[in-house]
Amino acid sequence: QIDPSPSLFSSSDLVSGSKLHVFLIYPPFVPCLQHYILAFGGIIAVPLILAEPLCIQDNNGAKSQLISTIFFVSGLCTLLQTAVGTRLPILQGGTFSFITPTLAILALPKWQCPSPKAPAMLSVLTANDTRLLEVEESDEVWMSRIREIQGAILVSSLLQIFLGLSGLVGFVLKYIGPLAIAPTINLIGLSLFIEAGKKCGGHWGIAALTVCLILLFSQYLSKVNVPMIAYKEKKWKVFQYPLFKLFSALFGMCGSWLVCFLLTVFDVLPSKSDQYGFAARTDISMDAVTNSPWINVPYPGKEGQSIIHIMGDFLCVILINCLPCFSTCNVGSRLVLQTTGILMIFLGIFGKFGAVFITIPDPVIGGMFLVMFGMIAAVGISNLQYVDLNSSRNLLILGFSTFSGLVLPSWFHSNPGIIDTGLKELDQVIVVLFTTHMFIGGFFGFILDNTIPGTDKERGIKNWQDKVQEEMNSSCDLSCYDIPFCHSVFKRLKCFQYLPFLPSYKSTKERVSK
Repeated sequence: QIDPSPSLFSSSDLVSGSKLHVFLIYPPFVPCLQHYILAFGGIIAVPLILAEPLCIQDNNGAKSQLISTIFFVSGLCTLLQTAVGTRLPILQGGTFSFITPTLAILALPKWQCPSPKAPAMLSVLTANDTRLLEVEESDEVWMSRIREIQGAILVSSLLQIFLGLSGLVGFVLKYIGPLAIAPTINLIGLSLFIEAGKKCGGHWGIAALTVCLILLFSQYLSKVNVPMIAYKEKKWKVFQYPLFKLFSALFGMCGSWLVCFLLTVFDVLPSKSDQYGFAARTDISMDAVTNSPWINVPYPGKEGQSIIHIMGDFLCVILINCLPCFSTCNVGSRLVLQTTGILMIFLGIFGKFGAVFITIPDPVIGGMFLVMFGMIAAVGISNLQYVDLNSSRNLLILGFSTFSGLVLPSWFHSNPGIIDTGLKELDQVIVVLFTTHMFIGGFFGFILDNTIPGTDKERGIKNWQDKVQEEMNSSCDLSCYDIPFCHSVFKRLKCFQYLPFLPSYKSTKERVSK
């Protein structure tokens, strides 16, 4: 999976088995920085997409605060997940799964952004009296929306916790096949095309340049290794490193960013906000860096009295080459990920670090979105490799569920107020569900796939299960899932064999045979 270089690997790093695997025995600087850099594009995308519906499109201070917070929380989640969670070597970040329902919630009439000049009055209850404080609208308005989204995510996460604790997720997965997963993930990427278009529309030339550079480094130059020098075993060694492949997104964005900077310095880009191309200037948001605090420590309730939801949603391929999981950068060491998490926490505390990303021009971000969201849509389509695509049944389910996921939300957006049951809360729930693209696609895909007659092989269920079972029956070492310091207790006490979320869990068949 990895081409081991002399500076990073040694013969003791190799794990024998049916296939060769490479692990890092220490957290070298390059892999940690590599994880961090490859992750930052997707991490900063979440607050940048939500800036407009949160009413902070022109509030650079609030955007930099959100970026710093998401880096801090992503690092914290990575530490928790790799230490006491599933312990998979995966870097946690913001999830795009929650963006579409978040946009649907914030599109409700009650959350429409007010006039930018209208002052907001906040009622504050003190120990002695109630007094009115006039605050900046941009602060209280976006904080109230953050609290609303936090509560919604909290409720949804409780359902996930219940499915995990009860073991029902294993039962439900028997009925969720590729034809339900493919349109769900596919629509996550497709539903965000408007956001990508808004960013790219500021200057399509810069957006196209960003896409071309990312494609150049990630595809055309992916097999071009760059000679690098490292000191090991008391002497300097030259090794080949896939620099362009690993840092393609970074090089692509930085290249376009540099071009925008030069065009701004030489005053090639227009200086008036109403002219085309102004969004590509790099001096638009410089006040974000100067006005942001040096230290910004996130804490629960910072945006108000509500519960902070800490959750990183990840999609990974399991049981590849007898390895229980592999990370996005093919680094199989939890220590590398934990070091990366500490780095993210450390840099997330510095407010000016998050503010630097605000200065990236919108067209550069838009170009990154074109590639990123396209990849998400493609990942959804890749689940169809197990399905018989010559079956008219499968084509009908796939086409109808995907197309419905695009049509119904569009119709509801163009017909506001069409739902009127007499209960305001029920109306809001219906509107949010039917304006969430991935819910529509996943719902129809699930219903049709389980009601229209079809064999397991035709539906892709058999091929999917056979692949997983084949890898499970191989000589895999699953000890990496063991929770540190507690595994001996879990193994000794039989009561822990009945808890599906613990590595000591045993099925009824296993307990009976024993």
